[in-house]
Amino acid sequence: MRGVCAVSDGQAVDDASGRIAELVLKEDQHRQLVPDVPDAEGQLEIGTRIRVRGTFQRWHGRRQIQVIKLGMGERMHAVAAGLLTASADRGRGSKRPKYRDSGVGGASAAERGGSFKGMDSRCGHEAGMMYGSIRLGEVESFRTIKEEEHTMQNLERLVLNRAVENSLREFTVSVLRVDREIEYAAKCIVMRGRQKSEQDQVDGKNRVSASEVSMGTSWSQSIEICRTIRSCLRKLVNSGLILHVDRAVGVYATVGDWNLRRLIRHCCRDALYKWKCSKKRDLVKERLVITSKDIWLKIRNHGDEWRHVNKTLVTNMISKIMPTLSGWYYAGKGRWILYK
Repeated sequence: MRGVCAVSDGQAVDDASGRIAELVLKEDQHRQLVPDVPDAEGQLEIGTRIRVRGTFQRWHGRRQIQVIKLGMGERMHAVAAGLLTASADRGRGSKRPKYRDSGVGGASAAERGGSFKGMDSRCGHEAGMMYGSIRLGEVESFRTIKEEEHTMQNLERLVLNRAVENSLREFTVSVLRVDREIEYAAKCIVMRGRQKSEQDQVDGKNRVSASEVSMGTSWSQSIEICRTIRSCLRKLVNSGLILHVDRAVGVYATVGDWNLRRLIRHCCRDALYKWKCSKKRDLVKERLVITSKDIWLKIRNHGDEWRHVNKTLVTNMISKIMPTLSGWYYAGKGRWILYK
């Protein structure tokens, strides 16, 4: 969730540490950052205490906070887990926040077991289906598997499964940390690495740089958890299983019907236009034929965030989306023919 809220300099919150600060809504415009709550009392009143996790930034010479997670407390029973885009320029746009995907549930995170359960499914993924090379719905909790299986690879499977299963179209590290399973899994990996580091230090294998000693670097579990989740997301991006849509803020996105359908339709329209131009000169066959590989290559060139998108993932989504487009029929071996 991204928004802007004025806070005092004494309250330090940042996305890396994951610390939570309590803020009080003192001005009427601050309420515009809080989504509508499905409650009889409507929006939060001035003076309501909210819990915020986010990053500070400078904005017109004042301290601001870039809101990533909001907790409304026991009375309101709501957690905003989507991405909220509030206009920074109050003079030009509406004071109401704009939603890319609000995903506001009617229960708190604690009532949902600390996960994102309660969101509606709109990404078109089914439990047990293949998402790239990973089968969703087959990921075990870190609470039940052996300590030897507390690996980064299993964390990648868990993060991807939870994000897709709960229809998180766009998310940040802090949004993922709302899920207790992901938080616990990252903590297990951090503690396992910590124990190994301490053992290496006892054995004389651990080296500490002079810069760390001079700066007085202290170990923080919360910071290490954020780094672990961020490293996990970076590997998923490099594997083409998720997208890094905003590098400045650290916003990631899943790949699904919601963002692939438009690109696939664009590829088909572009191929149809070129086919019609060539047909006028009798340079093509009677029917337009396009392959899944052609679509995948065009999607890769759509933007930097799509450059590493997984071919298997895109091909699986093409097989679901293409039959719903008018006139397209599957001809086998990854080929689609247009009958019009």
